[in-house]
Amino acid sequence: MKVQPYSTVGELAFGISREAVIGLIGAPLSTSSDRHSRTELRYPRLFVRLVAGSVVEVTADSEVVELGDISVPFERLAEFLRQNDASTFETVGFVVSPAYGVAFDPAFRAWVTAFAKDELPKWRKHAA
Repeated sequence: MKVQPYSTVGELAFGISREAVIGLIGAPLSTSSDRHSRTELRYPRLFVRLVAGSVVEVTADSEVVELGDISVPFERLAEFLRQNDASTFETVGFVVSPAYGVAFDPAFRAWVTAFAKDELPKWRKHAA
């Protein structure tokens, strides 16, 4: 999983349309709504969530997360984020890094979520 914080996950840019996602990575295995009423496109090891037709979150099953030019194994991700982002916080079981725009639940190996900048206040709200 290659993340450019608040910009892209692999070849998917935050803000692109459902049609653009399908054009880039193909038709999803299924489509549904999550508990937050976001449209969720499900792929074998990837979930793409959209609000008002635009990508806001991407969750991938990834043993290694590339954050810019740095590769971090999943098992060291929490430690790396805490050492490199003083604003890292925990909420509802997730470790959230505002600097890198990622969140993950250490109990669900190796699923990592990257999110659009507009989603950060929602993560903070859960922490309050």
